[in-house]
Amino acid sequence: MADNTVSDRQYGSRYDDTKHITDLRTLAERMLSDWALLDGRDCDAAGAPIELQVRLYGPRFMEVIAWGLKDTAIYLRSAPGPLNQTGEQYRREIDQFIQSYGWFSRAPQSDRRFFFRVVFVGEREWRSPEFYEPIVTIL
Repeated sequence: MADNTVSDRQYGSRYDDTKHITDLRTLAERMLSDWALLDGRDCDAAGAPIELQVRLYGPRFMEVIAWGLKDTAIYLRSAPGPLNQTGEQYRREIDQFIQSYGWFSRAPQSDRRFFFRVVFVGEREWRSPEFYEPIVTIL
């Protein structure tokens, strides 16, 4: 995160461009649009064929679902399971991308623009006919 500190908050590098967005759904849609514009020069994960989907759980928590890679490219053994070194690198890069839209405070730790987690989906699931496109879903 960029060190654009106001009081005890640290703001991500994309926060200023999105600070006018007050609801998580609109912010998540912006994240997906911005992700689609990135390429491998921005981060390795953006250069890989990774698609993102966001599921919202309430006004401040999102689950970012990453899919599109073969299981052998990101898992140690098989999906679901522990990620290999490449999978962990991609997860960290997606974490950094998502964090760049928010803020956080060390005290209290609950002072954040939003909370999230990144989850990779196995090839069997994302190749199934019932699988979803990169969208924002409210649950």
